[in-house]
This record gives sequence, structure tokens and C-alpha cells, in this order.
Amino acid sequence: MIASSQESWPADLLPADTRAFLDELWDRYQDFSASQLCRLTHEQSPWRDAYQPGAQHVVIPDAAMRHCFLREIPLEDRIFHENVVVVSAEGLARLDEDEDLIVEGAVAALR
Repeated sequence: MIASSQESWPADLLPADTRAFLDELWDRYQDFSASQLCRLTHEQSPWRDAYQPGAQHVVIPDAAMRHCFLREIPLEDRIFHENVVVVSAEGLARLDEDEDLIVEGAVAALR
């Protein structure tokens, strides 16, 4: 069931960070019709790869979803939970090289 935007949910039903994440999703997709949302998902590889003509309720593997959202959806099109930090491969390599300096800076910032 898709809730109407006019329905009110109890504030304590979800943790605040989860609610903020879902609010961001709602803000982005609230104006899409059901057919637009269907078309959007059916254009993505997890659905296309799992599709079986005539079959219903085919399970899309978690690994396929993970691969799609990690490798196929551009960063600028994703919605992230507030606790997610995106670091490039180059950034990770730099972290390895400068680990002591970075840890020292982080500890100093927390003081």
C-alpha cells in the first residue's frame, strides 16, 4: 500500500534517521505515477535480468540489487542515509597512504 501524503505517521514509529531517509525518497519520487515508477524499475538490470515471461513474484537476488545500486546508478542519482560516507577508490588509497596523519587530524577534531 502506498500511503497518501496527507496521512500522518506517529513520530516514534521509525528512528529519526530512517524517517529522514524515507522523507528524502518521498521528496524525490512523490510526483511519479505508478506507471512511471514501474517503468523506472523495469528499465534497471535487476528486474530485466530476473524477468520471466508469464511468471509472477519472481525474487530479484539481493546481489543483483546491490550490484545495480553500487555500479550502475550514478552517485548523483542516489539517495543516501545520513550516516553514509562515499569515498572513491582513489580516496581509499590515499587513506592507506596517509592513515596516521588522517587519524591524528580526526582525533584532534574530536577534542
